[in-house]
Amino acid sequence: MKKISIAATVLLSCMASGAMAQDTFTGFFMGGEVHHSKHGYEGTLSSTAKSETQKKSGKIGFGLFGGYGFNFGDSNFVGQAEVKLRTGGSKITSKNELLSKEKFSFSVGYLQGYRISNNFMPYLKVSLNSHFYDLNAKKICDSCTIKGNSVVGIGAAVGVKYAVTDKFDVGVEYQKVFLRNIKGDIRFKPQSLSLSASYYF
Repeated sequence: MKKISIAATVLLSCMASGAMAQDTFTGFFMGGEVHHSKHGYEGTLSSTAKSETQKKSGKIGFGLFGGYGFNFGDSNFVGQAEVKLRTGGSKITSKNELLSKEKFSFSVGYLQGYRISNNFMPYLKVSLNSHFYDLNAKKICDSCTIKGNSVVGIGAAVGVKYAVTDKFDVGVEYQKVFLRNIKGDIRFKPQSLSLSASYYF
């Protein structure tokens, strides 16, 4: 995540104001991202999952997304509806034995932003998320069962977007997701930091 953080810092330092149309960040859009993600657990864990030998490995992944942005009247408030598909890769091991590895994820989200200037917009986002894992259930918890290899939940994110032109923007986003699909009180908590680029039609 350190490399993504450095790139995000560079990107934010380059965000200077410029003359842009008032309708920046609106209309249909498509884009891609590069992200660094990792995940962890909370709840009644097995001795293996709680062990100090547990190792969390982050992973660089990629995502594709699309959606629609709109103005709230004549104000600077901007809403965006978004769907996203991401690759995974983050994993947790203990004594070289795999406990879990993220395969991919899908989300539907709503982003609420505010244009500070015509080309700079911080935002908050909420989403419904579905994540798919390779899971070693017996090693994660002693008395729970897992329904398939997917977990669902709610995501929360904060980010900023910068309109390079009327049709193209770049952004930085931090997201944390709260997932659950296990009989018991085990909860998955993935988090990620991403850099994105979008084109508006």
